[in-house]
Amino acid sequence: MSSSDLQNGDHEREATESNSSCTENDEHECMEGRKQNSEEDNNDSTVNSGQVDNNNTGKLNNFWREVLSSPRFIAAPMVDQSELAFRMLCRDHCGLHLCYTPMLHAAIFARDARYRSENFVTCTGDRPLIVQFCANDAETLIEAASYLPKDGYDCVDINLGCPQTIARRGFYGSYLMEEWDIIRSLVSKLSSQRWVPAVSCKIRIFESVDRTVEYARMMESAGASFITVHGRQRHQKGAETGLACWEHITAVRAAVSIPVVANGNIQSMEDIERCFDETGVAAVMSAEGILYNPGLFMSQNLLVWEIGRLYMNYVTLYPCTVSSIRGHLFKMMQHCLQFHPDLRRLLAEGKTVENMHNFVDEVQKVCSLCADTQSTWVNDPDHVQRCKLHTWVPHWRSQGYKRVELREKIPNDESETNSNKKIKSEDNNSSENIVGSKQSRRSLKKKRKSAATHSGSQESGGPCIQCSMPSGRDCELQRCRKCCNSRRLIETCAYHRKKQLRRSLNKWPIHFDSSVGSSNNKPLNSENNEDDSVLQLDKT
Repeated sequence: MSSSDLQNGDHEREATESNSSCTENDEHECMEGRKQNSEEDNNDSTVNSGQVDNNNTGKLNNFWREVLSSPRFIAAPMVDQSELAFRMLCRDHCGLHLCYTPMLHAAIFARDARYRSENFVTCTGDRPLIVQFCANDAETLIEAASYLPKDGYDCVDINLGCPQTIARRGFYGSYLMEEWDIIRSLVSKLSSQRWVPAVSCKIRIFESVDRTVEYARMMESAGASFITVHGRQRHQKGAETGLACWEHITAVRAAVSIPVVANGNIQSMEDIERCFDETGVAAVMSAEGILYNPGLFMSQNLLVWEIGRLYMNYVTLYPCTVSSIRGHLFKMMQHCLQFHPDLRRLLAEGKTVENMHNFVDEVQKVCSLCADTQSTWVNDPDHVQRCKLHTWVPHWRSQGYKRVELREKIPNDESETNSNKKIKSEDNNSSENIVGSKQSRRSLKKKRKSAATHSGSQESGGPCIQCSMPSGRDCELQRCRKCCNSRRLIETCAYHRKKQLRRSLNKWPIHFDSSVGSSNNKPLNSENNEDDSVLQLDKT
């Protein structure tokens, strides 16, 4: 595979930025068609019946075969990583049959023309293409989809699987899993629009297999053309990601009549074959797998500088942000960068596309020398262990991300987490009703901290004689800081004088008596020390 291949045939296509908003005529047609067919669309809906229309199911299967060409290998939608340059790389050199756009926020897409033009970019060879939206309101989702260019995409996907905190704040993604009425409305109303080619859903699983199956059947009855099932629960993310459960995917596949796509645990060709055998799905989807090893679906481990240069050539044809470029190069060359930290630093410091090109050139210089001395690396046990996934792969070749099973079972959203159990055990005698939300835990911790402070802990010296707040532990007048400092010009103590002095050093120049801070100091009395000026603060 050579970077010069890009200059032939298919690579002469020009990127045509979709202005996201249709042309005025196209947009007018979309909106008029929606108004004219609204009554018919409502009559066609099968949401209330909860049953699957067999004729409709046949049409959906035809859509899978005829429009999408029965894809087997699919690139997952990834924020800031599914841009056009990477999609075209996957299509032309990595054996991918179907690609998604990055997740688009429906509300922003509907109101912001700049967001549309920057985030939805395609070209003539970028097909079949699925556009993914996140939304929690059907009308907003329909409005956003109406701005997509006519004949510029093949399906609209609804994101019901994002587990990130931003999805929780925005109330979309996997945080809609319990809101079946909202999901049903999103799928049915969007799929009833005659100008929308098809609607699909990408979901996560519940802990219960039966509930997951019921969840998928609901989407099928609402009008989904196919379903992608990510075999992880909502809480499985970050350091607690663990392995995906294919048992749920198998059950969903057996329960619905529309195509099912499996997502999770796809890191090698062995995983792909095993997934097809165990689940019987129509296709497999990979996210991390193709990011770390774009040659995954061809069962190849490409040279890191070769795949890096191919990607940079696509960036030249289809420009994208430097942050997206850096993210892709970092993942493609992750194992290489572990052995060459100087290259890692060079990548991190790159600010321009030219810097990224120079980085790839430097990687080739360094790693080609390693490849020339392969026998040395093969005999290095540490290198073999660190690069071993399913079989040994040298660090100068791209390879999948090694995902391991968690040692302990991760608690689901409805059970108590370890932190909740700890809080509950500490407050058995408390009348507080502990709720699993972050806000409740934060409030409870704040209350306990406040109670410990006001109860006269080891750091305090009992209640203040004036306000009952905790007094300073070494305050000779048994007052808190506020009360003691408020009487500074009349009487004070050495303990609080020291603290006041430290706080004042960063604000004003201070001239002080050398006796300040001495253990023999006694409280100053206005009767005996009328002219004393222990602290003279010059506010300059």
